[in-house]
This record gives sequence, structure tokens and C-alpha cells, in this order.
Amino acid sequence: MSENEKKEVKTTGIKLRLTPREKEMIIQKARAAKMNKSKYILSAISGHPVIVMEGLKDLAYQLRKIGNNLNQLTTLANQRQIITLELEGTKKEIHQIWRSLNSLIDQTRRRSSP
Repeated sequence: MSENEKKEVKTTGIKLRLTPREKEMIIQKARAAKMNKSKYILSAISGHPVIVMEGLKDLAYQLRKIGNNLNQLTTLANQRQIITLELEGTKKEIHQIWRSLNSLIDQTRRRSSP
């Protein structure tokens, strides 16, 4: 949306007849996209694809945990409580997360392609 459209006050509505199944589909898709129905429909008709990536929260959680562990190890190293680190396992975990993320992106692109 342009800057002018964002500031514009919405004063008009539109009435639309749907089957119960169509209505439920819109409700479910909006919910999955974490949007209200109006925002979901406006995004869909304005050419902005609505893409929902399932599993992203799990990957973000794993990356946060690895980041926390690395911060703790860095603190210990700076305090000279540890001298050497074996990070091969950590590198493998990060590599696996990146592969999962790339796979998730590819699946999402294939689903949203015409």
C-alpha cells in the first residue's frame, strides 16, 4: 500500500455473498496468516501474496537456543574458564537448521506459484 492509502480513513464497505464453505476457508486462511479477514482479503486482491510458513517458529527457537549456548561459551572463554572449544556439533546443527529453512522456503514457493 502507498503512503496515501495507509492514511486514508476507511468509510465504505462491501457486501459479499459466500457459501458457508467459502466463508470458512477465508476465516481459516486469515487465521493461519495471523491476519483479520479484511486485511487478508485486501492483501490477497492487491497482489501481495499471503505466504504462511509452518515450522518457522521451531527453527527460530532452535537458533535462539544455539545462540544462547554460544553466548555462554563466549563468556566462559572471556573469563578464561575454558581454553578450547569443540564446535563441530554446533556447526552441524546450524547447517541442519539452514537446510530445513531452505527446504521450507522452497516448499512455500512451490505452493504459492501459479
